[in-house]
Amino acid sequence: TIQSFTPSFSSSRSPMDLEVRLTGNGRTLTTTAKAGRYEFSGLAAGNYGLSVLVPDGYSTWMPTRPVEIPNRRACFESDFGLTPSGRISGWVVDARGRGVSNVEVEATDADIVLDQQKYLQTVSARSDDSGFFELRGLPPGRYIAGLNLQDFPTQYRPYRRTIFPGGNEPPMA
Repeated sequence: TIQSFTPSFSSSRSPMDLEVRLTGNGRTLTTTAKAGRYEFSGLAAGNYGLSVLVPDGYSTWMPTRPVEIPNRRACFESDFGLTPSGRISGWVVDARGRGVSNVEVEATDADIVLDQQKYLQTVSARSDDSGFFELRGLPPGRYIAGLNLQDFPTQYRPYRRTIFPGGNEPPMA
């Protein structure tokens, strides 16, 4: 028996159902992991390859892995964890087009109203020496990217709110 519980990435949608495949001993078995649970039973002893079909916009470490079933009574458990694979990248430049280092760039859901949120959930990254930044691990969706999205300049975040690609208002739908 090969079984597992795969933690589902939760977003505004319900947990994902994933296709899981087992290949070995001259055959391929396929099942759907409902809410992360899957099982292959009644397997003969042997070596197998276990894989998950990763949906667009997500990634997993080692999507195919080896499985050895030493006898008909043996069990094996394997978890697949999914992470969002979306990215936003670019350069922070000054008025002369030179890269600006160590600037925190943020992104948040494009459907929120910035001034009506008491606490704004953002993903952030700092620009490197050339001004390059990359926001990683974003689930599929639309985003607002900018500087100081919470609009409270401080000693550590001296920039006023700036939304990319320009202006201070979120993009229209």
